[in-house]
Amino acid sequence: MLEDSTIKPTPQVWSQYKKNLPKSTLKLKRMKEELITANYGSRNQIARWKEIKVIDTYKKLEERRKKDPSVPKKPDYPASEVSIKQTVPTKRSAKPIVPSAAIVYQTKRQKQMDEEEHAQQESQYFK
Repeated sequence: MLEDSTIKPTPQVWSQYKKNLPKSTLKLKRMKEELITANYGSRNQIARWKEIKVIDTYKKLEERRKKDPSVPKKPDYPASEVSIKQTVPTKRSAKPIVPSAAIVYQTKRQKQMDEEEHAQQESQYFK
């Protein structure tokens, strides 16, 4: 049976995969983590917040950090966490993908009909 190229196999070792998060998504995720550590809500509550609410609340947290020294400081995030390319082990099949017999027959038949039409047009043109 032919392999379906649209269905990708489930990886067996998830540690081989790195998440390819855009910078904006990573920034929003870090904002949520900082809001959780600053006790602005539980993890479940903040996870449900829309992006606008997270940004507004984070701005309030930044203002509060300037005024109140007891608020948790902003953590230093390493630059290595941001991955540019997704590293995924590639799966190469040993068997080449072969079209079904019906497709091969159909293409041969189409070529034959095209050649016949071309021959008829040439014979009419050169008369």
